Amino acid sequence: MAAVAVAIGVAGAAAAEEHEEGARSPWRGDISIGAQTWPGLSDLKPLDGGSFDTTGFSLSVAAHYSWRTFEDSELMIGGDLGFMSNDSSIALSFEDVTARAMYIGPSVKWMFGRTHDYSFDFGIMYWDIDFAEVESDYPYYFENVVWDESAVGGYVGMTWDKDAGDPTKESGMTLNLKVHFVDFGDVTGGDPFLLRTFGPVPGRLEGPIYQMQIGYRMR
Repeated sequence: MAAVAVAIGVAGAAAAEEHEEGARSPWRGDISIGAQTWPGLSDLKPLDGGSFDTTGFSLSVAAHYSWRTFEDSELMIGGDLGFMSNDSSIALSFEDVTARAMYIGPSVKWMFGRTHDYSFDFGIMYWDIDFAEVESDYPYYFENVVWDESAVGGYVGMTWDKDAGDPTKESGMTLNLKVHFVDFGDVTGGDPFLLRTFGPVPGRLEGPIYQMQIGYRMR
């Protein structure tokens, strides 16, 4: 997975480099922010009430290289790295619980349209998630992680690159929608804060997760 992260960083830098005038760069990179909706978080039932916000923040970066070009479409291969967080009204010892997730993995984009400004997206992601209470009053920072888990999942999605066919622009706005499918299993563990707040088996945490983002693309 570290190799994927390095590849994303190198590809993103390459996408911004100068290339022959009038020629389209084989690299495409983007950085996007937005929201995600995770209905499965509402299935978890704490003992003393409270709930997770099913809508939260998301941030992602991606880079892809043109692998095959066809008459009316183009296949790009690369990778994604993303982060998500959802707040809650579930109290622990000093702060409410936050659900934090990270995903990374290989993905492909099938570009189509007259100027290849639309794409179908597919990816296989490694996920890591935790539940934590975080104290971040500057200059102090403290976190108490009460549960963490990892899993492998996949996503399908669509992207629109605004002004992708304009030869005078090598960058612009991008909009994307992804639906992630991942299953973390039952939220269980021996942490005393987890047992006190959620009980022995508060529920199962799984997708789908609906991610909607706007961002800046280089290509």
